[in-house]
Amino acid sequence: MSGDGLITVKEARVALEKLGVDELGLNDADRKYLEVVKKQYGGGPVGVENIAAALTEMWKLLLMFMKPFLMKKGLVKRTPEGE
Repeated sequence: MSGDGLITVKEARVALEKLGVDELGLNDADRKYLEVVKKQYGGGPVGVENIAAALTEMWKLLLMFMKPFLMKKGLVKRTPEGE
């Protein structure tokens, strides 16, 4: 730390690593979501309600926060059925 109030790239990387955020910006919860889709549902398609049940999470949380982030990253996509 330099003590000047600025955060260096190295300090930011260390902090993100401690929080479990990887180089793609994924945290543990994001990785668990993707793991459920891959392992339990063969890569999909699968509804967010089923993923929420597998993760014991509220489906609205997944729908409002996790899924849009993962879609933006290109890691999940919406099917014609809306899944």
